[in-house]
Amino acid sequence: MFLALTADQRYWPEDGARLLVGEWCDPLSEGLGELMDPPWPDAEAFDQACRSANDYYEQSLKSIAKALNGIHGSSHSDLYWRIVVGPWLLHHIHSLYDRYCYLRHAFGENRVTTVAVMRKSLYVYPADHSEQKSALQRDGFNLQMFGELIERMRLPSMVVVEEKAHALEQRNEVSQSVRRVPGIRSLWNEYGTVVWDRALAKLIYPEGKVGIYRLYWTVADVVRLLRSAKGQIRPMSFRPMTSLVSEAVRDGALREQLGAGAHGDEFLRLALELTALYLPSLYLENYKEARAKSLAGKKPFPETIISSVGYFGSEHFKLYAAEAAESGTELRGMQHGGGYGMAQCFPHEEHERAITSRYYAWGWGGGKKSKVMNLPRPKLKVRTVGVRQRKGRLLFVSSSSSLYRLRFSSLGTWKKAYDFDRTTFVSSLTTALRRETVVRLYPSSYGREDEAGMRKKYPELTFDCTQPALDAMKGSEVVVIDHCITSMIEALILNIPTILFWDRSLWPLRDEANRHVDAMEDVGMFRSSARETAEVLNGGLENVQTWWRNDAVQRVREDFVRDYGYCRADWAEVVAREFSAKRDLVSSTTYHHC
Repeated sequence: MFLALTADQRYWPEDGARLLVGEWCDPLSEGLGELMDPPWPDAEAFDQACRSANDYYEQSLKSIAKALNGIHGSSHSDLYWRIVVGPWLLHHIHSLYDRYCYLRHAFGENRVTTVAVMRKSLYVYPADHSEQKSALQRDGFNLQMFGELIERMRLPSMVVVEEKAHALEQRNEVSQSVRRVPGIRSLWNEYGTVVWDRALAKLIYPEGKVGIYRLYWTVADVVRLLRSAKGQIRPMSFRPMTSLVSEAVRDGALREQLGAGAHGDEFLRLALELTALYLPSLYLENYKEARAKSLAGKKPFPETIISSVGYFGSEHFKLYAAEAAESGTELRGMQHGGGYGMAQCFPHEEHERAITSRYYAWGWGGGKKSKVMNLPRPKLKVRTVGVRQRKGRLLFVSSSSSLYRLRFSSLGTWKKAYDFDRTTFVSSLTTALRRETVVRLYPSSYGREDEAGMRKKYPELTFDCTQPALDAMKGSEVVVIDHCITSMIEALILNIPTILFWDRSLWPLRDEANRHVDAMEDVGMFRSSARETAEVLNGGLENVQTWWRNDAVQRVREDFVRDYGYCRADWAEVVAREFSAKRDLVSSTTYHHC
């Protein structure tokens, strides 16, 4: 049987049976072949895969840190390289292990006789972490990754590997995804925030001893914090990462040196070989240039550096923060979305906590002597924004995930089951209630065309992602959410009648988070059945509003908000005091590990 690795049918035979390795081969579920079951039969097996991917990441990090020190003639700590290379390496190892598991599962069934891969001359190599994340969501680059793995794996003798050269368009697709001509929004994301950062850094308290960078706050919130800090805190600015390297280069000899002595089991060996091949030039050939530019004009380092999304989102900042940490600067991190403190396996949180001496959470942290400390966030405060014209009585907030896994996580993993529950919920609503329903989907459908499919089947629904989520919630009588990330927290803070539903076996949470979900289930706030949730709403939204005012329901809501949505009116003063305070450092190696 032919094994299809991509949706590009130029890589498929014209006729005959075909086994589709994953749902990305048939993103619109058109029945183009036999879809292979995932390598993990249940959530427990997937959790073990998550643990394995993390273990491989840690082993790879130690190996790459030692090799890079040798190549660059440096003696940086593992922490330094974890800060600089860690985000790229995390996605690299996790995505490789995911594709490897799919291939091992496919070949292990002894049904595959033929597979087609891309010609090597058409391969592309992302130059930094941002390019890698874009490429990992594209068919062409993933077909390239499958080809790299197949070349290095021990395959059954009956498998014939065909090489095809239909990848010119795939190459352009990848190139456009990682070096696309930017639109107005992407230009603002790339340069607009830099303009604001630089303006604030020069005009407001430029000499503060605590540096802040990309807290994931509005400019108004940052200004309010700076005024409360009275000169103790200063915003930091960094140019876009494209300014770090004049021209990306690749040196084959250096990469051979980097990959020399790859060892371990089959996956670790090939992972180290491919790490040497795919390591962005920013960390290898262009490293010295990038390092010098990141430090230019920015010494002395502040006593403390605090960031939320900077540790993953800015190559410039990562290089600077790593150097600062080795010079004695304290690094602190902050939660910037839902899932933190809740998901059983959440690599983003693990990385951020591993590289910082103090981490600020939205309520699930420990006391003042704990590494994870609670701190109110302005994004979670109840805002007094104006509510736009209401478009429906019921707001249904749903999510999505990439066709190709970027990293293992306990949240949003089981897409097929998730889609089934969403469809079950919508189809179980009465037609009259669907006419009163606004559906808010994730901004990106990742090629699945979720909205188009739902519009065709349920034309009476309204879809809207144009207004801010908080405005949409305030303009609704009842909110329904089918996932446990940021929207859930915001809805419960706003105290809008909210019903949650998802399959708990597919969204494994930590014990403390499960305790809250148990309490929600006891009072009817959470339901494990999509159909049952719809039936409750069909009984009348007025009944839901009456139920919501019940004392028992409100106690459960307040308990959850206390632990996962900490907010207060004087947040700026509280945050300013904490940011400015010197603390005893907590070991950066003590962090939650799934």
